[in-house]
Amino acid sequence: MRITYPVSVSAALFGVTLALKTFDPQCTAPDEAANFVKSPNARGTYDILWNSMFTLFICTLTVQHLNISHKSDTKIDTSVRGKIRAMLQEGWPKIMWMLIVIIAPEFLVAFSFQDWMLVRDFFKTVYMIDGRGISSWSKTHVLYANMGGFVITLKRSKRLCYKDDITLYLSAIQLYVAKELGIINELPDMLEIDIQDKNKGDLFVKGTAVIQLTNFLIRFITRMAKRLPISQLETAVFAFCLCTFIAYFFYWSKPQSVMVPTPIKYDRGDPPRDVLDDDIKILEIFGSLSFIKTTFVPPFRSDRRKPTELITNDMMDGVFFVVGGVFTHYAESAAVLGGVLFGALYSIAWSFPFPSRVEMILWRVATVAVAVGPVVYNIANVVFTMAFQGNPKNKRHAAGLYTIAVIYLLGRIFLIVEMFRTLFFLPPRAFV
Repeated sequence: MRITYPVSVSAALFGVTLALKTFDPQCTAPDEAANFVKSPNARGTYDILWNSMFTLFICTLTVQHLNISHKSDTKIDTSVRGKIRAMLQEGWPKIMWMLIVIIAPEFLVAFSFQDWMLVRDFFKTVYMIDGRGISSWSKTHVLYANMGGFVITLKRSKRLCYKDDITLYLSAIQLYVAKELGIINELPDMLEIDIQDKNKGDLFVKGTAVIQLTNFLIRFITRMAKRLPISQLETAVFAFCLCTFIAYFFYWSKPQSVMVPTPIKYDRGDPPRDVLDDDIKILEIFGSLSFIKTTFVPPFRSDRRKPTELITNDMMDGVFFVVGGVFTHYAESAAVLGGVLFGALYSIAWSFPFPSRVEMILWRVATVAVAVGPVVYNIANVVFTMAFQGNPKNKRHAAGLYTIAVIYLLGRIFLIVEMFRTLFFLPPRAFV
């Protein structure tokens, strides 16, 4: 049965007010009791939308493995206002990074790949120096340290370079350097099971997410194999799914949603020696950079993170290769490759039905812009850095990069809007 309803549609999505035709399928109930009733052999618009949005939610929110944003001495406010404030402080970073991942899912691939490579580099460095590994530490220990899991507090003494107690937020390699400098005796001795106890994303949570993603991928590939029409929204979610699978592969051993780090305090006489200014400077050399400042904020460089500062979510470390004296890090390289993969997957909908030929052409142009944009941006950043030597007064560097970034963002915004708009203009066989 067909019914026509006048529907006011957002101008941002359709541009005008339209009357949409709605089809209401009539499925009869069994005439008599049955032990098993099959599902209808058709799906509706809401089925496509709900399944896609639920999967997209997993791809952008539940996959996040953010660093620890609270200090170990944070006091807990048990009042209602305090609980609401704590809930907002905990939820806001996740929402912010979810929005970032929706616009640029290659960041998810970038930081997960970087974390995985830093674990490999840590054990490789330790083996080169000591000639043996660290039997008490696993991949989980390194990942936990790199997300700000261990916080060292040293007591004040007359030789200490700080007036008060000093708290150090050290990554895995910084902890090892601190041990070599004689600031601490040994690396933090914490059992892996104790770290996993703080982990809110255990095997069951991650496994459930992977099962949902796998289910979506199987249904998507099955429809392609049967040559059944697929919506642009499902194609976009398919691209997100592959990026999420890559991220889960690299993130699997990393603790998730840890709110408070593990404090390691030393009383007077416990540390081998006091901390000096030179120690802080050496530890800062092994600190991370800011991915956002280095990549998007003029003069496109950042200072190393100080050991007394929290490890941020956009921390960038580990050099992948060097071109003309310009360092390209793991996160930057993975972001480029992830961006190309993500953008190229939109080409699956290259010849899909669209409401108009203009929209089909714009989809193709946006797909190329999104797939090529990260490569062009990274190359331009390297070339401009070599040419202008990071001169903050030179505006051509920022103008060139921001032009590329605007084209990329316009392409992404169009794809996001269009994948929802086309959901209401699918061919009949798309609902089979």
